[in-house]
Amino acid sequence: MHSYVIIDCGTNTFHLNKWQVLPEGSLHLVHAERIPVFIWPEPSPHGYLFSNLAMERMVEAFQQFKSHTQGIKPQHCLAVGTAAFRKALNAEQIQNQLFKATGIRMITLSGQDEAYWISQGIISVHPKNSINGLIMDIGGGSTEFIHVQHSEPLACFSFNAGVSLLKERFPISTIVNENSLITVLKFLDDLMTPLLKLNLVSEVLYGAAGVFETFQELAATRYLNSTDLLETSLVLQICKDVFESTEAERNAWLGLIPMRRSTILQSALLLHWVFTRISLKHLKIETAALKEGLIFGLVHERFKNIRPDSHH
Repeated sequence: MHSYVIIDCGTNTFHLNKWQVLPEGSLHLVHAERIPVFIWPEPSPHGYLFSNLAMERMVEAFQQFKSHTQGIKPQHCLAVGTAAFRKALNAEQIQNQLFKATGIRMITLSGQDEAYWISQGIISVHPKNSINGLIMDIGGGSTEFIHVQHSEPLACFSFNAGVSLLKERFPISTIVNENSLITVLKFLDDLMTPLLKLNLVSEVLYGAAGVFETFQELAATRYLNSTDLLETSLVLQICKDVFESTEAERNAWLGLIPMRRSTILQSALLLHWVFTRISLKHLKIETAALKEGLIFGLVHERFKNIRPDSHH
């Protein structure tokens, strides 16, 4: 049986998923692992750079992942960098060091390619032509939106508005007052004007795993709503809870896992923005995201769709 490995090097978390192709051709997930890394590059006089500590965390994560790549053909192992690697001036140097330390080679996806493969991850796990609406993926360094009709991506957007970046730009750690909310929403309005110009009216926002699963847990533990379909009013209520609580109060909430605590406020700001700016009825929480899109592309040899300028 063929084995495939995807390593998704996000800004806050590195994920490894290992699949096997079963005799009948279906994919079976045999191992999944995630390691918090928090590597958003730091500003310097010359631009944004990965710190030495970030580098150490990346090497440690790759060394932990290394055993799962042993014996796998190079063309069956794909490691991708996203927003942090697009931002850092020393990204290529770091990728070379990771390769020397572990033998795992990484490419950097452009923002649009990242959005496209996120959409493919969600589309690939649903019946044909069944996805209609707006897909959203909240990352550490960027946030992606994909407008999809009949399971075809019509427009892909990647905005520099990930939770780590928002936290750096707007250092709010406790209760969000009205003035702070207005300031952040105005920033997002200006940044995401291309999305707003589509004038979308959509029944569903498909939330690509990650923080959306945390919102699902908060809905279940705080409002006894255990479904994967949340109405707009409930999403906005959870955002309001986040805005009106202190950091200590949020940290005590059931359903808010430790790795989400430091950025739940920024996630809530992004969700508040999209649900007050775009006509949406529901949030559908998806378990698939970029990793699933990448394995789909790898198995089906679709990576000719990745443009040359996606790579360092």
